Amino acid sequence: MSFINPIFLLGLLGITLPIIIHMMGRRRAPTYKFSAIEFILRSQKKVAARLKLEQLLLLLLRVALLALIATALAKPVLTAGPVLAPDTPSCNIIIMDNSYSMGYVIAGKTLLERAKGWAKDFVGTLSPADEGCVITIFPAAEAPPRATADKSDIVDAIDRVAQSYYNTDLPPLLDSALSILNASTKRIKRILLFTDLTKNGWASEGILEVQKRLKDSRARLHLIDISEGKPLPNVAVSGLEHEYDWTRKDKELLLKATISNYTDVPVKDFLVKARIGEEDVAQGFVQIEPGRSATKEFLLDASA
Repeated sequence: MSFINPIFLLGLLGITLPIIIHMMGRRRAPTYKFSAIEFILRSQKKVAARLKLEQLLLLLLRVALLALIATALAKPVLTAGPVLAPDTPSCNIIIMDNSYSMGYVIAGKTLLERAKGWAKDFVGTLSPADEGCVITIFPAAEAPPRATADKSDIVDAIDRVAQSYYNTDLPPLLDSALSILNASTKRIKRILLFTDLTKNGWASEGILEVQKRLKDSRARLHLIDISEGKPLPNVAVSGLEHEYDWTRKDKELLLKATISNYTDVPVKDFLVKARIGEEDVAQGFVQIEPGRSATKEFLLDASA
């Protein structure tokens, strides 16, 4: 058994208080000598023995109560199986969420920049015997990378992670991480997912199956919430549709963009642009009430 807050075990010293009070509170009955009170003396001894037993039980209850309070505050943790030493070699798969939502800016830094900084801080805590590798949402690797003990290679891989325009798709990433861990001989196997915990990533098809595989494996999944649990009030493209009528001669493509306002204030004259490559081909403005969505339509020349 181990304790999360062992400092509270000092509270066990408090069990001495009821013992001291018990010892100080003991009284000795005065002795009076009479010639014919044997019956009274016997009955007094029986009463004294019963009182002594009651006082002893009360003392034990007080001591147990103080001991339980101190132990509860120390937060005991039961560990199943063998306890691994702190320096046991580990294999660590760092999953960097570089989906489009990770471009959200907080205090002058994007979530992805924050994630890269936190990931490199974690690599700095690894021992020479630990190994790891980095995988991202995009670009998807043709084959799972090999874990390495070279920490500079891991840091370089983190630095090379770039912002993408793709959404979060966790099942392939977790599958890839599990395949790497299964090939590792390290006793400690960890997956560290640096993400903003967007809902669509966990609503992907196959996530339940991957979660089951994680539960059955020896690997442990650690979720690092880059947003630190804070709401991200923003305006985002939440839907995109297109329609094209091949029978029309003008060859125009109808593009419908749904813009959602996740803030608690109205958004006025919000600029929406349609871009092909690096070129802006159309733009327009929308007005969106708090918590609502608006649609902007563009007619694009499909022949261009």
